[in-house]
Amino acid sequence: MAVLLEYPQTPVVTGAQSSVTLSPPRKSERANVALIGPGNFARETLLPILRTNPQFNLRWVISSNQLNALQIAERYHFEKCGTLFDEVLEDKSVDLVVVSTPNNLHFRTAVEAAKAGKVVFVEKPLCTREDDLKEFQRLDPQVQSKIVVGFNRRYSPHILRVKNLLSTLDEPFLLNYRVNADLVPLSKWSQDPEIGGGRVIHECCHFFDLFNFLMGSRSVATSVATVSVTGSDCFERQFHRHPEVR
Repeated sequence: MAVLLEYPQTPVVTGAQSSVTLSPPRKSERANVALIGPGNFARETLLPILRTNPQFNLRWVISSNQLNALQIAERYHFEKCGTLFDEVLEDKSVDLVVVSTPNNLHFRTAVEAAKAGKVVFVEKPLCTREDDLKEFQRLDPQVQSKIVVGFNRRYSPHILRVKNLLSTLDEPFLLNYRVNADLVPLSKWSQDPEIGGGRVIHECCHFFDLFNFLMGSRSVATSVATVSVTGSDCFERQFHRHPEVR
């Protein structure tokens, strides 16, 4: 007995190809979305939301790996996939760019998309270097498109209720944010100061943003205290690399 397996024909990605069209443009009133950097968080969290929301049409997925871009495009039914971000910038039909690249690429990708007239949703942090933040502050008045950073804690129903309760009370307030987080080894990309920025920038930015949201202000100084953990003081080392957040 013999079994013949037949597979549907899929586009062949070659080294000379930068993009592949999987389906013609869909005519609808939906916002056309381009996803830049389909990593784990994008696949597990962002894409299921975008795929099932009737307000969005998945137009582009861009990855540094051609095969990965094609696999994601086929799985989530993107119209086009590729490896060149410039193709997204040149596509006039793209309304929204979702940036989910490694942290060190967030700033430049978000700014270039906004300059091209796209609305931008960029995962936190917006940038990993103070120089980039200062540049963004200078560019902000010149960029007409909206840039939204993925600080999601402030949208929690529980946090919204806390904020409403705080509005009925008189200041001053003492906020205590207790975190029970697993050890993140220094070998992980997020702990690399050049790529992820370290745990303070990569993760604690959520907490700082939440404090600002609850207090209705943009604080210029934040104080952090840590306790030693047996076998690791990686958080303390990362914090001391950024004394400007004290």
